[in-house]
Amino acid sequence: MAMAADAACCACPSPSTSLSHRPMRRRMVVACSSSMFYDSSLLSPLPQFAAAVPSRGGGGRLRIFSGSANPVLAQEIACYLGMELGRVKIKRFADGEIYVQLQESVRGCDVFLVQPTCPPANENLMELLIMIDACRRASAKTITAVIPYFGYARADRKMQGRESIAAKLVANLITEAGAHRVLACDLHSGQSIGYFDIPVDHVHGQPVILDYLASKTIRPSDVVVVSPDVGGVA
Repeated sequence: MAMAADAACCACPSPSTSLSHRPMRRRMVVACSSSMFYDSSLLSPLPQFAAAVPSRGGGGRLRIFSGSANPVLAQEIACYLGMELGRVKIKRFADGEIYVQLQESVRGCDVFLVQPTCPPANENLMELLIMIDACRRASAKTITAVIPYFGYARADRKMQGRESIAAKLVANLITEAGAHRVLACDLHSGQSIGYFDIPVDHVHGQPVILDYLASKTIRPSDVVVVSPDVGGVA
């Protein structure tokens, strides 16, 4: 069960801090005559806790970049690790084409790209592919696509004749774009892992959710468990 944060922290949070109680920072989008411009550097740590973030000038080879699908979640991850988000320029032209330019060197670095392919799935997927390609052409050592919500994961088999298996197609696109590894959360089915020709880290949200619920005092009469279909309770 992939869970996306709704708000970014205004100070570097502790792992136990609840996302719902943190101050909000607005994602900045500037409308231009021919494009939509998004700059992830606008979500870099604020001055009050910038001193707590280690400098990357000392030879650190880890980089975390955010796409425009959920920059707040990427900021939370970077904050948790005590890092800054990498600087990247992402914009959309008037005809819908996506442009990506890394604003810092990733040569020889282990790069993590946080970009769920949630709705609009096609735009976010294409943006991820272009980000991967940009990192590959910039000589990144390894590229890990962090995809908390994996779009097209439900299209993992043919239910009728003459259907596509879109989950396999998307896996091929991510691999061919240049990703070395994928990290995904709660895929629709475990068989989707086999569609990739690169390693996949399949992370489950259930343990975290159960720990959270166990820490609360909940009356059994207040509990309702809902499943979208039979497969959800199998």
